[in-house]
Amino acid sequence: MKDMVAVFDKVPKFVPMRQLGDGPILGNGDLGVMLGGPSNAVQFWIGKNDFWRAADRVVDGSRFGRTLGSPCGITAIGLCVDPVSGPYHAEQDMLNAEARYEFPTYTGKHMSFRSWVPATENLLVIEITCTDDAWIDLELDTRTARLGSTESTYGEDGFVRLRRSFTEGVQWPSEAAVCVRRIDCDDKPGWHYKMLKAGTTATIVAVVRTNHDTGDDFMEVAERRARELTLDDIEKLRGEHRDWWADFWSKSHIDIGGDAIEKSWYGAQYILACCSRNREFPPGLFGNWLMSDEPYWAGDYHLNYDYQAAWWGAYSSNHVELSDVYDPPLMAIIPHGRENARKFLDCRGIYLEVGIGPKGFAAATDLFHGQKSNAAYAAVNMAMRYAYTLDLDYAREFAYPFLIEVADFWEDYLKFEPTSPDDGLRRATGGRYVIYQDAIHETTEDHEDFNPVLSLGLIRMVLDSLLAMSRDLDRDADRREKWQHILDHLSEFPTFEHDGVTIFRLTETGMGWCNGNTLAIQHIFPSGAIGLDSDPALLQIARDTVKVLARWGAVPTFYGACARVGHDPNEILAQLLDRVENHSFPNMLLAECGGAIETCGGITVGVNEMLLQSYEGVIRLFPVWPMERDARFETFRAVGAFVISAELRGGVVGPVAIESEKGRDCTVQHPWPGEGAAVFELNDGAETAIEIVDAGDRFTFKTRAGARYVIRRGEH
Repeated sequence: MKDMVAVFDKVPKFVPMRQLGDGPILGNGDLGVMLGGPSNAVQFWIGKNDFWRAADRVVDGSRFGRTLGSPCGITAIGLCVDPVSGPYHAEQDMLNAEARYEFPTYTGKHMSFRSWVPATENLLVIEITCTDDAWIDLELDTRTARLGSTESTYGEDGFVRLRRSFTEGVQWPSEAAVCVRRIDCDDKPGWHYKMLKAGTTATIVAVVRTNHDTGDDFMEVAERRARELTLDDIEKLRGEHRDWWADFWSKSHIDIGGDAIEKSWYGAQYILACCSRNREFPPGLFGNWLMSDEPYWAGDYHLNYDYQAAWWGAYSSNHVELSDVYDPPLMAIIPHGRENARKFLDCRGIYLEVGIGPKGFAAATDLFHGQKSNAAYAAVNMAMRYAYTLDLDYAREFAYPFLIEVADFWEDYLKFEPTSPDDGLRRATGGRYVIYQDAIHETTEDHEDFNPVLSLGLIRMVLDSLLAMSRDLDRDADRREKWQHILDHLSEFPTFEHDGVTIFRLTETGMGWCNGNTLAIQHIFPSGAIGLDSDPALLQIARDTVKVLARWGAVPTFYGACARVGHDPNEILAQLLDRVENHSFPNMLLAECGGAIETCGGITVGVNEMLLQSYEGVIRLFPVWPMERDARFETFRAVGAFVISAELRGGVVGPVAIESEKGRDCTVQHPWPGEGAAVFELNDGAETAIEIVDAGDRFTFKTRAGARYVIRRGEH
């Protein structure tokens, strides 16, 4: 980790904003803070994952219509100082998860701010120093709060308090309290005692609690905690904070030359860690940095890729724990999805809207955009997590119950139709399964899309995963024949000719092509239906589709697809470098696509899949990486519950370290084509040869659960 500091040389332009913000980012996975403000003030915009307005009726005038609710911002703390005389300078230290802001003033003073959100508690710490005596003028800003009630008080007991509530006309109440106090000096009446003496440090804390944290006494709990905090407590929290982040950064590493791509890879991990630890309330489109009551697209959990995309890189990056938040809202929405399926389509299983929220909340009720694929798309992450971990407890509690609901739906919704030899279909024997009236793209009109390529890919993914889980859990053996029959007879991916090249068509009949999205390749990634082991003709169609589409701005899905089909690695890296250098905010958020945190998964997946691929059950080392460019990754996860480290130096792969968590057979694409190799098991520092490998394409060796192995070149 060479460069973990993001530098800001301009006052943030998009703070506050209804979508992406460009200020320094802080967070502990629940509480989120984004810094902004004019040149003579520092503003700390506070949001929290569980502060939702879950309305019980459609909000009139919403930009996107039919929206019931969204996550909302809580407040902003504004700290005014003397007018600034020098250039703006702020830093986001991702290694230590803190933000720093310093400047000279017209009066000759030099002021420094250090702020952080403790990893182990929901509060904001602001530490201020100055070279001379200075006043600190504080206020709580609620200008962007348009809905619900807000109360703020400036107490004579040294507190500033704020309470925000959504309690009327909602499906469940959300209330938040913010209590601000300076703790490095004795309490005195009012805020004018906030003089900062030269050479000393003012420590201000803002304690944040909600009714979802502590129940109805959230305000009293916040006040009590703010009152009892001491400087010793802050030092204890600082130690816990540093320990948590040190442990987080130890989970995986890359070294690909130290350029902006590498920094952005770590930045994506940082962003996700800052907003993904509240299991009942995952982050929406814009993380926990909400600065409005009306975020774009309702800021909800969009199921036609946006919600899912944030965590796609977490599995291979060995940050599975960050995805713990992903599943609870999907499990809670199952009863609603069943009612939708019965009511609208007379089907079993679940049928989900595009936008959902926490606690079984349908954020955009009855707004399906003509798409039948949202629930299957939601299953992608569950299938990924199980493949990378083989965690049977996770499968029992989350993945298998949800995927069964998806399978129930498609068993009913798919139509089995006869085919004839004249159809020219490769799966024509006896008939094929087809999909009617399933919009490939969002629409509000009647649609006749037939066999959309995305749904065909998602169904394959769902059923392949179900078959594996069913065997591992010893469940529903009587259903496997049906699932396999669907897989064997599901319609092929539609294609058409484009400038003399065969590429994928969006549907068999209906919408044919669109340059404004990546729907033509999402059956490749994230669905995983095509890869380097695919039929050569099909793989060529996939490669040509990637070339024709060339949607390099679509970070969440396009880079993963490029790597999966073996696109030119130099072009992938050049385009990704352009994205992170010219289309990113200084805080590491990519300023494109529909949301903020959805691009995190695209950056990590794009890099990870170039360095290591395993989704087809074969471990490939540096499969789509320029051999002349040195690279190293440590403790990446691979499908089959393997944890792998490897290095490429001087065009040659070094020894490969593998830990087997579940004791499955391990298949490896030969790292040294044309040469021999040997596999050793490590025991108390000693190496025992267990497999001698001759030259060949790939090899398989047996493993023991919990054992570690190393593969070395040319040893017999």
